[in-house]
Amino acid sequence: MNASLPPILDEVFSTDGLFKRLYEDIAAQSFPAHSRRRIELEPKAVGIEEWSPTVVPGLLQTPGYARALFREGNPRASDAELSNRVGHRIARQEIFRGSSPPDFSVIIGESVIRRRVGNAAIMREQLAALLSHATRPTTVLQVLPLDAGTHGLMDGSMSIPTMAEGQRIIYTEGIRSGAIIEEPAEVCLLERSYDALTASALSRDALSWAGHRGPEWLACLFIAAFTGAAAGRVPPRHSTPPQLILAPTTPPTGAVR
Repeated sequence: MNASLPPILDEVFSTDGLFKRLYEDIAAQSFPAHSRRRIELEPKAVGIEEWSPTVVPGLLQTPGYARALFREGNPRASDAELSNRVGHRIARQEIFRGSSPPDFSVIIGESVIRRRVGNAAIMREQLAALLSHATRPTTVLQVLPLDAGTHGLMDGSMSIPTMAEGQRIIYTEGIRSGAIIEEPAEVCLLERSYDALTASALSRDALSWAGHRGPEWLACLFIAAFTGAAAGRVPPRHSTPPQLILAPTTPPTGAVR
C-alpha cells in the first residue's frame, strides 16, 4: 500500500488517524526487531538529527542504492524479497512529503560519497538526490571530512528523533544490531558529540554552492575514486571545493561494473 493512502482513507471515513496508525504499525513489523521502535517514532517526530559514517541514511537513499545494499547483505534473497525491503525503506521517506515535514539535520562521513555502492549510474543518482535534499528549507545536510580527527561518535551511526512534547530519544545502530537510549545523562552526552560534529563538518553553504552547479561537483569525488581505483591509484582528497569535473555517462573502460 502507498503510504499516502491511509491519511486519505482517514479523511474519507472520518476515522481520526486510525488507518494511518494501522499502516505505521504494519510497516514497522517489516523491519528487524531492533529497529522497530525507531521506525515507529520517525513519523511522529517534529525533528530528526542523524549521523551516518558509512552509508547514506535510509531516509535519503534512492531505490537503486537501497537495493544494492540489500543485495550485498543477502546474496540469496529473491527479487521479490529485495523489492519488498526496498519498498518499505523508501516508504519511510513519506514523512518529508507531507504539509509539515520534520526538521532534518544529517551529517554523513566523507567516505559515504567516496564509496561506490552498486554501479556508477546508481552513485550519480544517489549523489544527485543528496544535493536535492540539501536544498529543502527544512533540511540541513553536512559532510564530515575524513581528516576531521577523532570524535565521540566513531563507533557507529545514530539517529535522534525529537517528539512534539520535546522528548529526545537516541537510536544507535551497528551491524545487525541497534539500541534505544533514553537515560537523560547518556542522551545529553551523545547530543553533545553530535553538536561537536556539526562544528567540524562541511558547512551547509558549501553544499548549497555544489547544489547550484549540479551533482557533478559532489560526484567528482566518486568519479576520482572510481577512476583512481581502476588505475591502481589512491585519489586525492579535497579540503576545499574542487574544480568542477563532469561525470561521464558510462563507467571508465576496464573498470568493474
